[in-house]
Amino acid sequence: MKNFEPPISLKSAVAFLEKSRDPKVTDAVFDTMVECARGITESSSRIESTVEAIMKNQMQPEVKRAADAKAATFKLFEREAAKIDSARDRTERAILQLDQSTAPVAPRDAVAALLHQEIRQALFAMKSEDRHAAVVAAIKGGDDTFASAALSNHTALTGLGVAERDALADLRRRTMFADEVARAERLRAGLNELDRLAAMFGGWSLGLFAEKDGAIAAAERSAELAKEALAGLVA
Repeated sequence: MKNFEPPISLKSAVAFLEKSRDPKVTDAVFDTMVECARGITESSSRIESTVEAIMKNQMQPEVKRAADAKAATFKLFEREAAKIDSARDRTERAILQLDQSTAPVAPRDAVAALLHQEIRQALFAMKSEDRHAAVVAAIKGGDDTFASAALSNHTALTGLGVAERDALADLRRRTMFADEVARAERLRAGLNELDRLAAMFGGWSLGLFAEKDGAIAAAERSAELAKEALAGLVA
C-alpha cells in the first residue's frame, strides 16, 4: 500500500516556528502562529491515519476508497487552512501597526508644522556632511521632533538623498524603537516560516491522490450518469 506518512518538516512544524521566537518575550500574536504550526502537525497525523484506515477497507473498490480518502483529506486541510488564514491576518495587522507606530511623526498642529518647516529649511541650508551629522545626532539624542521633520517629507525639502533618508529612517527606528523593531522582525520571520509550512502542508495533503484524480473523476461521472438514468426509468 502507498505510504501516506507526512514529510518530517510537518511533523516538526512547531520547532521551525520556535526558531524565530524570543523565549524571554511573551507574544500572543506569535503564539497564534505556533498554535497553527501545532495544528499542521496534528492534522498531518490525522490525515495519515484517516487515509490509511479508508484505504485498508477492502470492501470498497480502490477508486471509491481513493475518492473517500481524498474528500476526508480535503475536509481536514480546509479546517486547518482557515486557522492559518486567521493567524496570518492577525500577524499582518500586528506588523502593520508596529510599522505605523514607529514611522516618523507628522506635525499635530500648526505650531508643530511651522517647527518642522524651520527644521527642514535649516537642514537644506547645511552642507551635506553637516546635514547628515545633525540628523544622526538628533536620533541618538532622542530628539524625535527634529528626526521626524527631517525624515517624514520629500528629500527635495531637506537636501537629503533618498538612500540616505531611508538609511537614517532605519537608524531612527532601530535606535528609538528597538523593542518594536525586534518584535516586527520576529513576527515577519515567523510568518515566513508559517507560509512555508502551510504551502508544504497543502502540497502534501492535496497531492496524496493526484495520480488518482482522473479515475476518481471518471467514477464520479459514471455514478452521476447512472443516477440520472435511474431517475429517468422511475419517471
